[in-house]
Amino acid sequence: MAAAAAPYGRKTRRLVRICAVAGLAVLGLSLWIASSALAQGVFYGGVLRALCGPIWTGLVSPWLEERR
Repeated sequence: MAAAAAPYGRKTRRLVRICAVAGLAVLGLSLWIASSALAQGVFYGGVLRALCGPIWTGLVSPWLEERR
């Protein structure tokens, strides 16, 4: 049973490493732009993405399915 679970452990370790590196990169980027005017633009871009992303997906998905 342990042999069957081994691939999942490797995938989990890989995912944790990727998320840790991505998190550190985002943290570094946020510290770099915290004192600039770019920070406000990035913030508003993130808000627009968070609010409009699901809406855009809901509008485009049915249209793409119709075209198939």
